This record gives sequence, structure tokens and C-alpha cells, in this order.
Amino acid sequence: MLAINRPLPRIEPGDYVMLHDTGAYYFSNPFFYINLPAVGEFGATINDTGGTALEVWRKQQSVEDMLAVIG
Repeated sequence: MLAINRPLPRIEPGDYVMLHDTGAYYFSNPFFYINLPAVGEFGATINDTGGTALEVWRKQQSVEDMLAVIG
């Protein structure tokens, strides 16, 4: 559930939506107790002309990377 009795902006085709820290499987919670690799994190920047660029802040963790952490 995203919100109850709150107006939300209209979402148009091509828009991006981010749900920050939702559910049990977000970045600040450990994934290793159920052997799930950590998900990638991305951020968007807006340039001077109003264009946007998506940046990789943290790449998707590979299974090999996860196993190196948990053993």
C-alpha cells in the first residue's frame, strides 16, 4: 500500500516512480538470511535543459558477490 486518503500526482507514460524503503526487501534490511542478492540502486539527475539521466549508484549484487559476503 502506498498511501491512504492522500492525493498523489498523476502518473504519465514515461514517468518513473520510486517507492522508498517499502516492504521487507529494501536496501537497509539484510538480504542474506533468505539468500537474496542486494538489488541495484539508481538515481536521477536533471540537467540544465530539463533532461534527465539515470545513474547507477549501486549495481545489482551477483550471486558470487553475495556468497563472498555470507560464506
